[in-house]
Amino acid sequence: MKTIQLKLHFKTYPIMVGSRLLEKVSSWCPPLARGQKVVVLTHPDLVPLSEPFDQLQSEGYQVSRVVIPSGETSKSWDMLQYVITEWIGLGLDRHDTVVAFGGGVVGDITGFAASIYMRGIRCIQVPTTLLAQVDSAIGGKTGVNHPLSKNAVGTFYQPDLVVADQALLATLPQRELQSGMAEVVKYGMIGNAGLFKYIETHADTIAHYTPDQHPEVWHHLITRSITDKVKVVSQDEREGGRRAILNFGHTLGHALESLSQYQVYTHGEAVAIGMVAMADLAHHLGLLDQKSWMRLIAVLQRLGFHTHLDPKWQVDDLLHGMRRDKKHHGGDYRLVVPTGVGTVDVMTGIPETEIRAAVMRMVA
Repeated sequence: MKTIQLKLHFKTYPIMVGSRLLEKVSSWCPPLARGQKVVVLTHPDLVPLSEPFDQLQSEGYQVSRVVIPSGETSKSWDMLQYVITEWIGLGLDRHDTVVAFGGGVVGDITGFAASIYMRGIRCIQVPTTLLAQVDSAIGGKTGVNHPLSKNAVGTFYQPDLVVADQALLATLPQRELQSGMAEVVKYGMIGNAGLFKYIETHADTIAHYTPDQHPEVWHHLITRSITDKVKVVSQDEREGGRRAILNFGHTLGHALESLSQYQVYTHGEAVAIGMVAMADLAHHLGLLDQKSWMRLIAVLQRLGFHTHLDPKWQVDDLLHGMRRDKKHHGGDYRLVVPTGVGTVDVMTGIPETEIRAAVMRMVA
């Protein structure tokens, strides 16, 4: 097991990375749970996997579960109200603890509800997907979607602990593992050329073998990605500056997810297309050499991603979705564009004609 500390100005919390950590829940949860109640928020398919939390009952805790449907549609105002209503019904007070046991959707809505319930309640993130373990469970971003924009409403609310149990990934379908790999590739592109090279070297293993078949490869990918995110977030907790680089590929990716009503692409698939589009834009602006552009496309394709858009998507609709992005700046697009493998810039003022042309090339 490896423990990575995320140190912020007002708070420091550990991120535990290893295998079969959930089996030891009675060792890491009680030190954080000051009250007598622990409520696990999860979705139906994960209820059986959450059984280790019942160990806490022998420690004197009352363990309950709140179950919400899986999928992006659960990140809504209605579901947020349902979760809070359930917590009130269970008698949770500000000394009790909630646990997010699931992927990014469960983590986001649990964190958001925890941030506003009684003005803040203790929260532990136990991400069960690769995407959540390397990205969404870390850094304190929480929220729900608005019909017009993804993650439009939310808070920054740091958890008290993150437990990334690699053993939980063994149950994931291949498409979900692949979705998380888009975020790992992102870390390579935005600041870690060594990680990107490692992905290139092990791409076939990553694409065709599960985490329990090659645990050392996946452990390296997870710990390296978490370390990179921790470094960025510790420098800029609330995205006032450097943290914006973590949005590489997300401006177009979020627009694509919203436009397709979260029914066509996984988050990682949409982000992969967004990264290729920004690399294409950077290349045509003379900011990115062709070799680096082609390396990104090649590694994504080896991992099984599509690197183009279906012609059914209208360019005007995609641009409109990008303008709605919460990272839009002063009426201008705020885009993360690569300048090499391992380096990016956050740019505004790029002419819309250039952005439109890049999106059109993706559709073509």
